[in-house]
Amino acid sequence: MKKKQLHRAVIAALASSLVAMPVMAQQAPPATPAVDCGAEGCSQNGEILMKVRTRGKERPATAADASDKSTALQPDRRVTVEAEAQGRATAMGKWSIQLPDGGVIWATEDPNLGRPAMTMSANSMLPFDGTRITEPVRFYGYSNYGAFIKRADVLVFDARDADLVTPLATIPLQLSTVMEAEWDGQLANATSLRVGDELVYVVRAWSDDSTYDETFPQRMQLLRPEEVAASNLRLQNSLDSSRYGSMTAEAAERLRQIETSFGQNSLSRQNIQVYGSQVRLQGRNIPEGAQLLINGQNIPVDLERKFVVEYLLPIGQHSFDVQVSGGDEGSEPVERRIDVDVTGRYFFAVALADLTYSHNSVSGSVEAQSPDGRFDKDSLTEGRLAFYL
Repeated sequence: MKKKQLHRAVIAALASSLVAMPVMAQQAPPATPAVDCGAEGCSQNGEILMKVRTRGKERPATAADASDKSTALQPDRRVTVEAEAQGRATAMGKWSIQLPDGGVIWATEDPNLGRPAMTMSANSMLPFDGTRITEPVRFYGYSNYGAFIKRADVLVFDARDADLVTPLATIPLQLSTVMEAEWDGQLANATSLRVGDELVYVVRAWSDDSTYDETFPQRMQLLRPEEVAASNLRLQNSLDSSRYGSMTAEAAERLRQIETSFGQNSLSRQNIQVYGSQVRLQGRNIPEGAQLLINGQNIPVDLERKFVVEYLLPIGQHSFDVQVSGGDEGSEPVERRIDVDVTGRYFFAVALADLTYSHNSVSGSVEAQSPDGRFDKDSLTEGRLAFYL
């Protein structure tokens, strides 16, 4: 009986499939070009679809050689690649950049804002012929919270103006991480100055018409032009030839001033409110001798080919255009963009585990003063777990 029912079901299924075959043939989609896969990846009509490189079973990297222990990796590493749709794979890596020579640049977000920082530097000696400053003066500064500043100026005062009331010159600053400005040397009242006198300068940064931050005063001395020229020559000769040797005197002085002020803080008054998060861009293995620009600003790279730069940013989308050029001969310049979404959302957790194990060895006629079942056995294990989220 069961065999007859099975035969009838098979015959019915075959009959229905034969009837549906013409309909299916009419609705079948047009043939798609074949996908050609080889050692170099998969392509269709000459266009590369996807290329995945793996070093799993063929070239395991879980053990370090005798000379370099840093290549040892955890043996249980796993990498998962998922495709959202057929023929398309999405890779999320906007917060990092891989450089051709093995270097990497990446961004991290820290909800701890840290401390607003600003500083400014300039040549401490100015050429003065008795009536005017004969050469332009360059200012170089650093700030990590330019997103909250509406405008900033360098104010130059006579050193005898102890309260910094009447500026002799006001030089606007372009707001960025690395701030630069050039002063033509024009003074509101140069007749009262003599060779040997001193000027002081500060930076005032404004968030509105009444709230501003200010740096500590820095001094500049007025000297004869020939004295300043001789001092600059001595400074040029003292610079590290391996680092500044291929640069002009002006370019070497510019880079030295930027490196001196970068990451420093000389704020004496801080009233501007900041909020959001701290975004930190950092990198390692930057090509030897390469120039690093972030949003068009020259960022110093240390002798270990590393760098760190911090930004205090409000909540929202922020982009950083990164350019690396001028490295090893023949190396291609790299231009990439890092997109950072400052969400302001984060969580913080702390956990504490406390465990106590003890062993009892009691003999003789001993009775506990108060009944406690914990001491009826020869061992005791107790503990607690506390956490904060």
